[in-house]
Amino acid sequence: MPTENTPLVGDTKTEGPSLRTVISRSIVFKFVNYGFLAFTDMANFVLLPLVYSTSLQFGGLGLDPYPIGVIMTISGLTNAAVQACLLGPLIRRYGARSVYVVAFSCISGSFVLYPVMSFLAHRAGGVDGFVVACIALQLSIQTMPLLAYGA
Repeated sequence: MPTENTPLVGDTKTEGPSLRTVISRSIVFKFVNYGFLAFTDMANFVLLPLVYSTSLQFGGLGLDPYPIGVIMTISGLTNAAVQACLLGPLIRRYGARSVYVVAFSCISGSFVLYPVMSFLAHRAGGVDGFVVACIALQLSIQTMPLLAYGA
């Protein structure tokens, strides 16, 4: 029978590492990178339906909600399939750092396509084949930043 001074199993009080030793420069760098990735990805994710639904006169594409929903659904399903099938082989072949750097840099390509699509839609008076090609390119580029989360 244990006495009052005998520690029970699981009752041992050991000092864990201090916060200063856990938060190294490497960990802080990873948190900052993740913060920038999340910020730019969310900014892009918010801009997509805004630009697609805004009227042509204000610089958008003037799409109705239903096509935007279909576009985003197809994009989400494609992103899930690409991540499930390609992320592991890409990381094994090129390394997590390389995949992360390329994936993060692809966000800028997505941002660049917003004014290009706006210009093309304004010039054509609506969404034409060139704008649809830009939408497809933008959505394929947007697959890459989501790979960065896994990398």
